Amino acid sequence: MTVPGEDRGPESATPGGRLPWRPWQIVRFTAGYLSHGLGDLVFITMTIPLAALLALLPRYRYRLVRAIVSRYLVLMFQRVLTALGVYRIVEVSGLDRAQGEAPVVFVANHRGRLDGPLLLSYLQGTGVVVKSRYARRGTLAVLAWVFDFIPIDSQSLDSLAAMAAEVRRLIERGTNLLIFPEGSRSVSGRLLPFRNAAFRLAVEEGRPVVPVIVHSTAPFMSKSLASFYPREPLRFRIRFLPPQWPATGEKAEDMASRVHRLMARELRDLDRGTVWASRQGLRP
Repeated sequence: MTVPGEDRGPESATPGGRLPWRPWQIVRFTAGYLSHGLGDLVFITMTIPLAALLALLPRYRYRLVRAIVSRYLVLMFQRVLTALGVYRIVEVSGLDRAQGEAPVVFVANHRGRLDGPLLLSYLQGTGVVVKSRYARRGTLAVLAWVFDFIPIDSQSLDSLAAMAAEVRRLIERGTNLLIFPEGSRSVSGRLLPFRNAAFRLAVEEGRPVVPVIVHSTAPFMSKSLASFYPREPLRFRIRFLPPQWPATGEKAEDMASRVHRLMARELRDLDRGTVWASRQGLRP
């Protein structure tokens, strides 16, 4: 979908320079962070006692907590933060087409900390491969339970083997899977090399990979501290590209390269006219 009234002009007025600070922008982002922090606190305070009260009814407890989590993600990342003007979501396209091929392996680019929760607000019933240290933090600990988070420690062979077994179990159960194949946030915005795990799974299980583009018009919550208070207006686009099925005899690394090229082209097109272009030396 494309939001009515979307500004279709250039994404940033000065792709080669910096816009001036505006006090209202600082207030707006600060309000967004405070709202997010308060929302997480209320969410945890309400959810954990409720889950404990329903300990004798595990099936209903899981369903209830899952429903609460799903609604919280939609409320916070699609409603509250947009109402505060932290960012606008101007496009979400291709999701229906992707869901028609379930179970699928969603592979998304990764530029900022918002990528995961924003995507999960649209993807219900999806497992997520996440770094072990993140799966034990506050709200993420609850999300890990409800969304079938699969912790991974890339330095541990036992962890990699356990991850592989768990993702196969989810796929066989008909559950979609979300993986960020770059493994880390890209500072420049250029798509980092892909790890092969998602594509090996697709090849071995005979399931499609759905490339997902999460694009913001400026860096937001990236590895740069300045990105937590960006000067440029933030507009997000989420594009679910056509499902990519493994070709007969195709190796995981070849499929990873093919999907990488597809996503890199899409990102380059979206980056033109934004501050990402100046970082990457793209021509207008």
